[in-house]
Amino acid sequence: MEKSIVYHLPLFESSQILSHVHLNDLRDYLDTETRDTRTQLIGAGIVCGLQLRIEKGEDLLSVIISGGHGVTTDGYI
Repeated sequence: MEKSIVYHLPLFESSQILSHVHLNDLRDYLDTETRDTRTQLIGAGIVCGLQLRIEKGEDLLSVIISGGHGVTTDGYI
């Protein structure tokens, strides 16, 4: 089953009975927005957020890499 992409925020009305379809549409919309935000603001790739620092010792050269994360082009972590 292929997941559909929801590009609109569902509207709710007073006294409306919500079904699983309504709630799933809301979840899908928020998931799409979150993934789009990740790719647009953070970027995609396996080294996003990594910071590289090189330290020289007397006889040693150290490469220090901070924590980062990976984001797919679809915005999944």
